[in-house]
Amino acid sequence: MIMLKKGNMISNVVVSSILGHSGRGMFPLTLKLSYRKFVKKVLETKTTVIAESATRFKIVGNYQIRKPWTWWIYVRKLPRMSLLNAFGLTNDGIEKCAKKILRSAKKGFQVIPSYFPEFSKGLDIAIKEALEAIAIYQSELGDYFFALEINVSCPNAGEDVSKNMSQAVACAKAIKARHPDLTLIVKLSYLHPISLAEELERVGVNIIHGINTIPYGEVFPNKQSPLHKVGGGGISGGLAYPQALEYNTKLSKRVSIPLIMGCGITDLISLGEYKDIRGNGNSVSICSLVRLNPTKAIMAIEISN
Repeated sequence: MIMLKKGNMISNVVVSSILGHSGRGMFPLTLKLSYRKFVKKVLETKTTVIAESATRFKIVGNYQIRKPWTWWIYVRKLPRMSLLNAFGLTNDGIEKCAKKILRSAKKGFQVIPSYFPEFSKGLDIAIKEALEAIAIYQSELGDYFFALEINVSCPNAGEDVSKNMSQAVACAKAIKARHPDLTLIVKLSYLHPISLAEELERVGVNIIHGINTIPYGEVFPNKQSPLHKVGGGGISGGLAYPQALEYNTKLSKRVSIPLIMGCGITDLISLGEYKDIRGNGNSVSICSLVRLNPTKAIMAIEISN
């Protein structure tokens, strides 16, 4: 558990992305009874939810909710309880996403917004839009807005996340300069060196979230991804676990700020191994486990939160 200001907290186990932009469920997963039971348990246990990342303005990516079959086109199951996904950043923009989060918060969900800064527009515009997004969150959410995740790690956004380190630091620095009391979380990629986390700590970032899905080529360097025609995608679940656990273990030794650690959790054993990296004062995130085995995901939050 991570204690924040004003009595807020981040639960021992966090649910990341898989509950959608509202933080209370994602279609078409909501068609499954086991997934709906998981969402109910999240609410009952006051488990922290990090929403799916939004951008300043609407983006129509490869997955479209009005074309639900696109969900299965861009997601593939892999062995060892793993997923490969090449989802883009489909979202309705900050104004609508903030309203969705507000409805969830009023129902009792503990939702942290996640924002993706579009560095491809240029650093100045990316920072300007990030600050605009924060102003919108503040206006819409009021006291429900107690933390923000900046996601600089999406492998399917059409940007080279391995080369966005300086932009990530500059963006975080600008946000903390304008909003020093805002709890700022930055989500990293496996492609980011640990030194990026150290620099983010130096500019005032409060929490590091490691890591997003691992690019297919990093797990299977000599194989072509089944989704190579749409960018290759990123792997989560058991196949990503060894590399993700190693990354987070190294990360824990290099920064002193709290961590939200995840990627690759498939059962209570792997969950426990993540918890053992640092223990109290930190959190572990789950995502694909909810998609692949909602019943196990329910057990994870029942015993932890």
